[in-house]
Amino acid sequence: MELSTDEEFDELCFQFGLELDEVTSEKEQIEREQGLGKAKGASEDVEYKIDVPANRYDLLCIEGLTAQLGETLFNMLDEQVSS
Repeated sequence: MELSTDEEFDELCFQFGLELDEVTSEKEQIEREQGLGKAKGASEDVEYKIDVPANRYDLLCIEGLTAQLGETLFNMLDEQVSS
């Protein structure tokens, strides 16, 4: 399974009770906060900002988040291969 759009990633987050707050980059953030032209040399890599609810303490660290998302993605791939 390949997540090809931000909407698909948002749907995956929703399945975990998470909310995709924003899709941005370091450059976009600097330009928004400090104005155009201030972000020279800033990264244009995509950043996903995810809101994690307090009741999902297992997802509050990057290790827990990647473990849960990775397990789910693996299970989804396994189901696709089996069918």
